[in-house]
Amino acid sequence: FINQFGDVPIKLVTPTHLDGFIRSGIGRTTLYKAYNLVKKAFGDAVKYDLLQSSPFWKHEGPKKPVPDEARYLTVEEVIALLDALEGAYIEDMVKFMLRSGARVGEVIGLEWDDITWNEDGTGIANIKRSVRTNMSEGIVVSPPKTKSGRRRIELNAPTMEVLKSQQLKNQARQIASNRYEDHGLVFPSRVGTYFYQRNILK
Repeated sequence: FINQFGDVPIKLVTPTHLDGFIRSGIGRTTLYKAYNLVKKAFGDAVKYDLLQSSPFWKHEGPKKPVPDEARYLTVEEVIALLDALEGAYIEDMVKFMLRSGARVGEVIGLEWDDITWNEDGTGIANIKRSVRTNMSEGIVVSPPKTKSGRRRIELNAPTMEVLKSQQLKNQARQIASNRYEDHGLVFPSRVGTYFYQRNILK
């Protein structure tokens, strides 16, 4: 918006300016969000008598973008991924994600207290939180964004074997390193703390 009519007084903004913004070539999702944000700002200006009318009233805005359909890994890609991860630090983590469908942030925040072990060798993962990790915000722990995100995932016996393997590895790392901090995480970093997502993606 600034590039299109940032130097135009708000009382002189017209639907033509809005046309120029829509043709500016920015991404569909960014365009939709920015357009509606400024539309609300102009609506508030009218509400508080800073403007008599809004140029958005006579303008047809961009349509809400349809999300791109998620692309899933093929069987061949899964096999190639597991072959490449053999012996890697995050091998069990990726196996668990593939088997459970849990997201990266959910797996980072998974604690042993969230796991239910059944007598028949199966189990349940209770998804109660999601963790965001980046350089600007640091570590942000929060409940899942949606009600459906807080859920129970049934785990078969082979998936529980992956968790048993991970549990033994965590115990060995705790013994081997005096820097290890036990926070009860299922898939911690090498020192027991939350795993940074960028390191998993690497």
